[in-house]
Amino acid sequence: MLTIRDFRPRERIRIHPACDWFMRGATHARVVSVGRTRLKVQLEIGGADVGRPVSLSPDDVLDFA
Repeated sequence: MLTIRDFRPRERIRIHPACDWFMRGATHARVVSVGRTRLKVQLEIGGADVGRPVSLSPDDVLDFA
């Protein structure tokens, strides 16, 4: 299980299949910033950035891409 300390800005991550964003087609994301308990990530669909950054819990991350 990943903790908030494992993440750094600009890292690419894989979103967990149980997350709503994964079900909407965003399988990968790029970390924009790391807070005390949540990550701010830029979603990617088909390799292209989509929309504005969203907040994710570290539990919603499968692993690093």
